[in-house]
Amino acid sequence: MPKEKHKCVGKMRKTHGIGWNQCFNYAKVERDGKWYCGIHDPIAWAKRRADRDAMWEAEQKMKRDADSAISRRRVAERKACSSFSTEALESGAIKELVEAVDGAILGFETLDEQFLPKLEDKKLKHVHLVAMTIVRDLKAALAKLEEPK
Repeated sequence: MPKEKHKCVGKMRKTHGIGWNQCFNYAKVERDGKWYCGIHDPIAWAKRRADRDAMWEAEQKMKRDADSAISRRRVAERKACSSFSTEALESGAIKELVEAVDGAILGFETLDEQFLPKLEDKKLKHVHLVAMTIVRDLKAALAKLEEPK
């Protein structure tokens, strides 16, 4: 005796007009006394829905993380540049300042190598130590600027 074919009890939108039609596919599984095709099977449908929701959540999390990183960067930029005028920022004054500090550090290091052994005056040695402390602090600040993002 041939196996009886059942039609799916799932509903699908009408292609023309308003309302719903019964699915035209043959049923594959029986759930709670009703027959469903692979598309309308409640368990398969729930799995597809869960997979789609998980993928959507992952995309939203990536977007939130990216927005958070951008937001953190903008807050940091505002804090770092709050004492500078817009004109100074637009003219590149900050870059020039960094280059000038870099040049000053190089100059102090050169002087340190050439003249420190020849210094005999205690006051000059003290000034030299203060200057080298400033150079060390400036180097640390510049190193923070050059850290990879």
